[in-house]
Amino acid sequence: MAKRSLFIFLPFLFCTLFCNGQGNLVANGSFEIYSTCPSSYNVIEDADGWVNPTQYSPDYFNICDNTPFNSVPQNSWGVQAAHSGNAYAGIITYCYDNFSSCDAREYIQTSLTSSLTAGNQYFIKFFVCASNLSSYSTNDIGIYISNNAISATNIWNLPYTPQIKNNYTIQKLNDTLNWTEVSGIYTALGGEKFITIGNFYTGTDSDTSHNNFGEMFGFGYHYIDDVSVSLITAIDEINKTNNFIFPNPSKNFISINNAYPIEEIEVIDMLGSSQLKINNTLNKSEYILDVSSLQNGIYSLKIKTLNQSISKRIIISN
Repeated sequence: MAKRSLFIFLPFLFCTLFCNGQGNLVANGSFEIYSTCPSSYNVIEDADGWVNPTQYSPDYFNICDNTPFNSVPQNSWGVQAAHSGNAYAGIITYCYDNFSSCDAREYIQTSLTSSLTAGNQYFIKFFVCASNLSSYSTNDIGIYISNNAISATNIWNLPYTPQIKNNYTIQKLNDTLNWTEVSGIYTALGGEKFITIGNFYTGTDSDTSHNNFGEMFGFGYHYIDDVSVSLITAIDEINKTNNFIFPNPSKNFISINNAYPIEEIEVIDMLGSSQLKINNTLNKSEYILDVSSLQNGIYSLKIKTLNQSISKRIIISN
């Protein structure tokens, strides 16, 4: 009876939390909105809300440009379709000069639509794709979150530690065909209003890959798209085969309502280690998973059925 009552309650809880959720605090996270169609290099300011915080020259690419320099998918740094829509930004993330590292970097910065609230947790995400003309790529791209705008009067790496950064031990950022998600959870101190994206590490400290395909010798260059900062309340994850996982984030229980009978459920951490593994001997299509023993973080939830194997991201937030 207890389990049946919990199944009735959880969908109501999901609707209550998810329907009142807060949207993306980055007003132009997909770079679609522009004041002027880019017609030259170094014009990130043409994308509404985005600025260049240093003296270097981040780029803005949009399909509206009819030249091969700033358009989408083809531009001066390569060929790449947008992750969504018709536009994205581009930044130099690494350079290698005369076989010694140099620390010239490009960054993009924007103001959030509202300041972050102390104690609240936010899910921060953006997508990265390496230029297919750059001879290097760095795996350290991240986001620095600050109360005030940061800036510099030079072209070197900004001396800040990003709170959200790609974990290069798990994934590299050298894919030139597919977009790679960089994401994480941030607990606000209160008053944060600005985000800055780029590689904040020196050439010596950066984890890099040497790409044989590159024509732009000595440079690492990445496209950036679909930047989001969202308050964590509840996230409904529904895929095309009507699989329901809620509430997500969760701290105690996750209800799984699948299209097919579930044979096995496994929770894997970001390092690839199995943290929970359940054999659903009754083969029910509904299951309540106890996640109270897991530490805060992002996990992969794998659901195995007779017909398919599904992997979904879940967030544990106590």
